[in-house]
Amino acid sequence: MPNVDILAVHIEQIVTDAGIQIARNYQPDNPVASFAYRTIDVQIIGINTAVSPRRQRFAIAHAYGHLLLHCKRQPLVACHQIRTEQRPAGSSEPTAEMEEQATLHAANLLMPEELLRAELARQVLVPHTSRDQLIERMAAGFEVSNEAMGWRLMSLSLITG
Repeated sequence: MPNVDILAVHIEQIVTDAGIQIARNYQPDNPVASFAYRTIDVQIIGINTAVSPRRQRFAIAHAYGHLLLHCKRQPLVACHQIRTEQRPAGSSEPTAEMEEQATLHAANLLMPEELLRAELARQVLVPHTSRDQLIERMAAGFEVSNEAMGWRLMSLSLITG
């Protein structure tokens, strides 16, 4: 595989510059990649280090989206991959709509459309590139998972399924 230019957004710097603490914990039996927690005085993003570093980056951006978008003046606990259909009434757990908003926030932040378009134009010039190779190279450059990159490219109609 050829050298890939790193196009990755410095998500941890963005989050810590915003005054949000990042707490890491290794939980191999827990499917939750991240959580966001806020009180009046404290904002914390918790990361499960059992998931891949690329997945951790997306999880941080996702949790950051919850902190920016939801319940700005209220305590909030938001778990990524929570089963929203089991959300109790009055719960601080996110709704399915809130999860979609946080996921879109993460995708926009980590894979900005303008930068994606420019990199895609550069990458398609590489000879003998399959769709999967293209996604893999772009995911490496933006330091996100292949799944996240494929989804983002399809959601912007830059590639087809």
